Amino acid sequence: MTSGIRSELDALESNEFLPVIIRLQEKADVRSVAAIQQATDKYQLRQAIAAHLQGFAANSQSEIVSVIEALESDGLVRDVQRLWIANVICLEVTRSAADYLSRFEQVQYIAADSEAPLFLQDTAWGIEHINSPEVWRRAAGDITGRGVVVALLDSGADLQHPDLLDQFWVNQAEDLDNDGRLTRADINGLDDDQNGYVDDVVGWDFETDDYDPSPDLFESGRARGHGTHVAGIIAGNGTGGVITGVAPGARLMVLKIDSQRSAWAAMQYAMTNGADILNASFGWPTSLAPDLATWRDAVDNMTDAGILVVAAAGSGGEAPMVHSPAPGDITTPGRVPRALTVAAVAPPNAQAWLDPVARFSSAGPVSWQNVAGFGDYPYPPGLMKPDLTAPGVNIKSTMIGGSYALKSGSSMAVAHVSGAAALLLEQDPGLLPHEIVSRLRESAWRFTGPNDVRGWGRVDALSAINTETPISDIDLAIDAPNQIWLANSIWIDNDGDGEHDAPVAGMANRVFARIKNLGGQPVGNAEMRFYYASVGTLGQQPIDLTGPQPVDTSPFNYIGSYFVPVIGPAGSIQDTATGVVEWDIPAASDTATHWTIRVEVVTPTPPNRPDVNPDNNSAISNHFSIGVAPGKISTFRFYIYPDPDHPAEPFRLELLRQGLSSEFEIEFSLDGLGIPDATATIRGLAPVQPAELAEFPADIAYSANKTLRLLGDRGQLDQIVLARGEPVLARLVIRAPEADSQVYNNSLYRPRILTVTTSNAFGRFGGLALDFTIDGDAARVDNLIYAQK
Repeated sequence: MTSGIRSELDALESNEFLPVIIRLQEKADVRSVAAIQQATDKYQLRQAIAAHLQGFAANSQSEIVSVIEALESDGLVRDVQRLWIANVICLEVTRSAADYLSRFEQVQYIAADSEAPLFLQDTAWGIEHINSPEVWRRAAGDITGRGVVVALLDSGADLQHPDLLDQFWVNQAEDLDNDGRLTRADINGLDDDQNGYVDDVVGWDFETDDYDPSPDLFESGRARGHGTHVAGIIAGNGTGGVITGVAPGARLMVLKIDSQRSAWAAMQYAMTNGADILNASFGWPTSLAPDLATWRDAVDNMTDAGILVVAAAGSGGEAPMVHSPAPGDITTPGRVPRALTVAAVAPPNAQAWLDPVARFSSAGPVSWQNVAGFGDYPYPPGLMKPDLTAPGVNIKSTMIGGSYALKSGSSMAVAHVSGAAALLLEQDPGLLPHEIVSRLRESAWRFTGPNDVRGWGRVDALSAINTETPISDIDLAIDAPNQIWLANSIWIDNDGDGEHDAPVAGMANRVFARIKNLGGQPVGNAEMRFYYASVGTLGQQPIDLTGPQPVDTSPFNYIGSYFVPVIGPAGSIQDTATGVVEWDIPAASDTATHWTIRVEVVTPTPPNRPDVNPDNNSAISNHFSIGVAPGKISTFRFYIYPDPDHPAEPFRLELLRQGLSSEFEIEFSLDGLGIPDATATIRGLAPVQPAELAEFPADIAYSANKTLRLLGDRGQLDQIVLARGEPVLARLVIRAPEADSQVYNNSLYRPRILTVTTSNAFGRFGGLALDFTIDGDAARVDNLIYAQK
């Protein structure tokens, strides 16, 4: 059981019930199903995913359901609801029933169902501000969101408001009089379309389990008129005199909710009944302990099925609420990585021409590192949220009883973005969620770069419509073109100072990697998989680390994954992303000074197109900790290979100091090659004179024409050619400063890194990162020979 539920159960009388969520261990993998992989459009994809999720849950839940049915017959559980949008069962249980069910292996955990969601008040002066009327008046035709269905998960909507009366989605099979509205003539008590819901003409009330999702006329406080107000901002048509809707041509599927279980059931309904967008103008604060794992599964499954989930960042600073410290301010489901999360801005004024962020609007980042089953987006830095901002202060929109009202909050900011997404979908109905997100982000109006307060900027519907992305290839790479292998694309930064660190055993290291989209199409939910191996594991002999061997059978060990929700097309401000995982190195490791880190990028298909160049989807970075003693000489040897794809191509070798003082003298040679003869250009390096080599022991002595000294922070050898494409043995000599040098005065560890990279006209193909640590007893490491490839 989750923490907190025990005290709630213990407080129950023997005959009292507690609403709970049972999450099962098994989790559906939608990508492994042939029908899903073979889907040719998002509509086929949606049907295939829904069918798979329903079948998987039915099979996975069968054994525990038989137990629950027995408990139900004994009066120990009630109000059972099996859900498939995530593999959970919601029900009310007695204390004894909860204890009994928690013993079954299929059960991952039992959690208390939290209170009703916090409906976040927001309203819209915003349709002019985000340029919606300009979209409606486009010369190419009036785009108003026609043909797009927005699922409104909220407190219901006034079905008789003049501005909304003709704006609702209609289930044709249940609309018996064909008038496009819910009327008494439609109520026959039959499930005419066999979808499991009786008389569901315009949606469903998941609170009272009936066909009428009208708001409670007696609702009060924050929730009063919330759903009606949100509905008006999405699609109000102005019949009553005030134009409030961003997309007046869209249709609203009204799904009334009041709890997590009702929201998840509404998401299932939306998936199977044709919704294109899900508007989540609500949120559970962290203090209400929402079931994060189930929310993430539900949003991921909706997104995979081609349904965009637009969610509120939250109104944490609105009385009586207060902002929570990072990374806990964003509410759920806005906290979910693949949700399009929206914060609120106020109108510009004389003091602030830039849209001021509403004081109540919640800010990111978010983290999932402590969520069982995920453990990603470690904080810091966490995942940037929100994604966008939109008008959310003093917004006029529809209200119960045919009136209008002003409201403020991030919920209505969400409605503006749902409306803008509907406009995009009328223009291009085939757009997938990550493509919509990419276009809205790219076209947003921004004053500064993306951040955890404003996201990528304030939504601009007209700019989004004019920012079309042609269908083209996807090509994800580790940071740069043709870059199969580069030390600087994978790095460790344990103190958050932006400088590269060396791996440290006995602690959680932060491993970063950069990926870049070289193709012209956005990419959704790219997975960055991190692995490691030690030199002790790989052996001392040269080894091809970039070869075709499967990672699961290679010497590499899995660290973790980082999912990038959206990467924009090449040339966009979103075309590069950085991922980070925590890497716990065992303190007892005897090889914890020499590590190889491997990163692979996986682009799931669907929803993405196939990657046209998978060769550059992986990279390896070597991290060596070289012990040097004050006033002593240490040496390090390694092989340099030519580019495996272009072995005869001349290449460049570069040495670069990163925090390594110039008092550490670095000398470099290539065995068997006379450097002046092998290179056309030498930059930042100078030949070492014969007299300076006299102090070397005989076994490491060099001839003068093979040894160069690094003069500054960067040295370069151009036009290196290796005979017959064979590797060459390279040697580094490190002369450490004397013990009284000021470089040793600081007792704190400072990174002292030298990177060695190789590149040619086709890109970079090799690299090492050497970290120098001070060790009074350091001996030469001349016998350590390692492959750079």
